[in-house]
Amino acid sequence: TGGRNLEHTRFDSRCIVMMYTLLHVPFCSTQRFHSTALLSILLWTVDVFVSCQSFDVEVFPNFLIVSNPREQIRFQCYYKGQPSTLKKTHWTHNGIILPCNETKRIFGCSDTLVLSHFQLNDSGRYKCHVTDIGNTSVGWGEICVPTLLDESVTSTVYVPINGNANATVTLRCPVLTGTYPKPQVVWRRRGDILSTDESVTVRLVNTGQLGHIDCIAYNGYGGAKVKRFNLTDKKYRPLATTASNVARIETFNIFRIANTLATDTSDAKFTSPSFVAVVISLTYYVISFVT
Repeated sequence: TGGRNLEHTRFDSRCIVMMYTLLHVPFCSTQRFHSTALLSILLWTVDVFVSCQSFDVEVFPNFLIVSNPREQIRFQCYYKGQPSTLKKTHWTHNGIILPCNETKRIFGCSDTLVLSHFQLNDSGRYKCHVTDIGNTSVGWGEICVPTLLDESVTSTVYVPINGNANATVTLRCPVLTGTYPKPQVVWRRRGDILSTDESVTVRLVNTGQLGHIDCIAYNGYGGAKVKRFNLTDKKYRPLATTASNVARIETFNIFRIANTLATDTSDAKFTSPSFVAVVISLTYYVISFVT
């Protein structure tokens, strides 16, 4: 349709009924009633003429692909045809009516929709609904966001496999809110498809089933995104923050700084903050060892 999206409802039946009534108005005998009938016919004629004028609605821009937040996006309603001055307009986002209030971040007043400080979760379909006497027409525009995955989700998943006991783990593809349209998801392990749902449940019998599982998501815009999960039975143990560990780290830092100073041939090294820090630290360790 050349970029046009039209959802047009015409109440032609009303026009037919009104024209039929107009042609079958009984002619009156009295002058007063005759004048009233002529006035009624005139009003009905105007009403029929206005209500039978069909029009279509188009929204520009019709289609946008946005991958980053931006300052502002505007949609504009255009008419193919001529609605009357009695028309009413409102906007919806994914079926939810938007307010006509300029203090809001997103508002649709008259023929213009404004999205200030556009965020990725503002993606979706925006519709301009125009209602006139006997006619309703809708045009729409879309904001599409390529597939985005939450990279903060941990990739390593600990699976406690003890002996021959079964272990079950459920993984969810971390598709970020705002990706539009909804992406297709495929789970793969060693080339085999495990599932096409947003999440997958894997039952592991032995350690030979551990390893990588890939979540592949694609919604038709941009490239496919892959999140790799590593299933392991070796639990990660962070270095304990004990006094001995802290002392070991501090000692390493002191000798590293001392080695740097040893390669410095200038006399200024003896007055540098690093030299002073090394002297103080070594003095502290000597006193601590002696006492």
